[in-house]
Amino acid sequence: MHPDLTEFEVLVNACLDGLASEMQLERLNQLLRSDPAMLDAYIQMADLNSCLALDAAKEGGPRRVLSESGMDQGRDRGALFSLRPLQAAAAGLIIGLLGASAVWAYALPKARMEAGKIVPLLSEGFEDTAWLPEPGFPTRTGAWFGDLVKGVSASEECSAKEGRHVVALRPSQRQKFSYAFRIFDLSEVDALSSPVSYSLEVSASFHGSSPGAVDRYQIRLAAFREEPAAIKPMWNGGTLFDYLLKHVARTVNAKEETDGWQTLKETIEIPPGTRSIVVSLAAGMASESAAKALHYLDDIQVRLVPSHSSN
Repeated sequence: MHPDLTEFEVLVNACLDGLASEMQLERLNQLLRSDPAMLDAYIQMADLNSCLALDAAKEGGPRRVLSESGMDQGRDRGALFSLRPLQAAAAGLIIGLLGASAVWAYALPKARMEAGKIVPLLSEGFEDTAWLPEPGFPTRTGAWFGDLVKGVSASEECSAKEGRHVVALRPSQRQKFSYAFRIFDLSEVDALSSPVSYSLEVSASFHGSSPGAVDRYQIRLAAFREEPAAIKPMWNGGTLFDYLLKHVARTVNAKEETDGWQTLKETIEIPPGTRSIVVSLAAGMASESAAKALHYLDDIQVRLVPSHSSN
């Protein structure tokens, strides 16, 4: 026995590795039945080891695991995924109070659930008034580009959807819509290295500035295999559809009698091999003859949603 490990830790490690003898399982069973605190500790250690095993599977390498006392055990918990069925069952069968495989069933599914959780990528309310908008299509991640006017304080004409500030889209004289762009590099998102399939979900709130007019709003999402810096020539050069992996768009007209903020939501399933996703938010007048006017944006949410999730 390692001098810094307790008998309990040695027994749990042997059990989770599938190496415990019948005598060790019997002794561990006695400890767990006699002390509820040990049962809680066992579940926590099993959960920790299963999460580390999932990390090892995602990154293709071994994980060195800490025991409850914090000592490095130097064992590859990736082996947890390759335990023979009888060994795996033994991890749960030692606790008769919980039933066959109860603890084992608790550990791995919880790890998978964590790997498949909703992942927020952006929550934008434009409360930081020090930022400077950049014109045109994105040349890098982490910033807004397009026809944006620096964040303005909410006014009687347009109260904020959230917080105290909004951002304005100035009218474009060359095109029907005014645009706000952002690009996301999915290679930077750890969650996508798991076996779970994800979609990218975007919601944004729009507001017009011409009472009685019919406004048109759009969310457009596009997935590419290429890195973010390579997308601009494709987007502006007329070859966009030669490179798209997937493309979705949602366009709505705000009815004349509708007043206030209009919230749109769109989702794109992420195809295998996707590196970059472009988020395009656009606003304009529904009628070609209508005078161009400012539009406003606020409360933009971007998140990764597991394909099985309905939230």
